[in-house]
Amino acid sequence: GPQSVSPNDYELIRTNGISCIDCSWAQLSNVPWKKLKGDNTRLLPFLVAANPINYGRPFKLSCVEAFAACLHIVGMKREAMYLLTKFKWGPTFIQLNQELLDGYAQCTDSASVVQFQNEWLTQVEVEKKNNRNKCGRKHNRQLFVQADEKEDDDDDDTK
Repeated sequence: GPQSVSPNDYELIRTNGISCIDCSWAQLSNVPWKKLKGDNTRLLPFLVAANPINYGRPFKLSCVEAFAACLHIVGMKREAMYLLTKFKWGPTFIQLNQELLDGYAQCTDSASVVQFQNEWLTQVEVEKKNNRNKCGRKHNRQLFVQADEKEDDDDDDTK
């Protein structure tokens, strides 16, 4: 199956660029995936949206968030931030996902990105269980814990 974007994709992205399907999340099942051509398809690892439509929802990224995530992961952080600064909420995407994006950028290949993602999600789940009955300061990981609950919400929002 498809691989996750990883730092190994730097040359591929520098040479060929990035493409993204721009459609409503509610219409995603209508995309003719088999008709789309591409020898180098990649998936993004776990990230949370900062756009105003899907704020805090995992995997519900806008196209610019997806582009910026790819760029950041392969080491093109300046270019990622340039894209995001075109949107009032754009830099918030990096802030919300900083730990994840930097972790993914330190990986070597797709398998290590997926491993980092899974270990991070497991750690967040442990923190969620440990903090369930505790009061404390709200930080980014708590947003990700809350995002867990939003994941199954309606899919009729647009990107």
